[in-house]
Amino acid sequence: MMFSRAITLGNVVALCALFHSATAYSNHMLACTQTTTPPKIDGLGNDAAWINKSELTVADAKANLDHTLTCVHDENRIYIKASYPDTTESRTHKTGIWDEEAGLYSHDTDREDTLVLKWNMLDNQGDISLNSNLAYKADVWYWKAFRTDPTGYADDKIHTYTNESSVKAKKRVSKNGKQFYLVRRGDKGTPAYKPVIHIVRYGDRVNSYSHREPTGSRADIQAKGHWADNVWTIEFARDLDTGEADDVRFSLNRQYQFGVSRYETAGTKPIVGSNNPLHGAGEIGEPILLTFTKELASQ
Repeated sequence: MMFSRAITLGNVVALCALFHSATAYSNHMLACTQTTTPPKIDGLGNDAAWINKSELTVADAKANLDHTLTCVHDENRIYIKASYPDTTESRTHKTGIWDEEAGLYSHDTDREDTLVLKWNMLDNQGDISLNSNLAYKADVWYWKAFRTDPTGYADDKIHTYTNESSVKAKKRVSKNGKQFYLVRRGDKGTPAYKPVIHIVRYGDRVNSYSHREPTGSRADIQAKGHWADNVWTIEFARDLDTGEADDVRFSLNRQYQFGVSRYETAGTKPIVGSNNPLHGAGEIGEPILLTFTKELASQ
């Protein structure tokens, strides 16, 4: 009887844990409303498509601020508007500073403003944080104020979080103390920027990147940001289904889990002396479930 009782109690504990895991990651819902007048992706956020649509506000996991999100869709594309407070507009990144003694440029500590949407590519609605207890794969939409915004795109990347080591994997420790590895890769194609190596002096400060039209799956996400009155507004647009294996593929009859972060979710240490010290140290905040609605809202 003692053994049977132990099994019963164990099952109760297991069921409670299962119930908790099933609900812990679905406490925020974002309704994506159908529209017949898609917004212009210019970062202004003042199109009729956004008016009178439901908004969701969630806390950032690292920064002391909130993100406000709105979503609409048409038959072919999904559109997301995101905003967050920021007292400064940072549109430079790793500016080159001339070192007279060394005879070359070194990178300054300036970091661009960014925004990340991280989508769970598995149908498990689990934990997609940087110290999750479970392996996952995530589609990452990474808007960068200097490197991608001038061309009107967000970078398209993929995170693979697993307990198997691989080349260029970053070690992570899960919440229960187990070893995991994070691999961050760009989608197939070329990004909207490329590094510039200056071999002669052009001035005391120079840009370390140049811009170009992205190609392939790296060109899937249209995005534009606008900073005014101490608030960033960033608009995203992407095909519901790009047909690419490295992208989350949206269907109107499913829910999709994602998270948002003010900073790149790379798990790096803060940058001492930087204007954006948490760049690279970001983490998605409260998990969100996106639900598509097919009814047309008033425009």
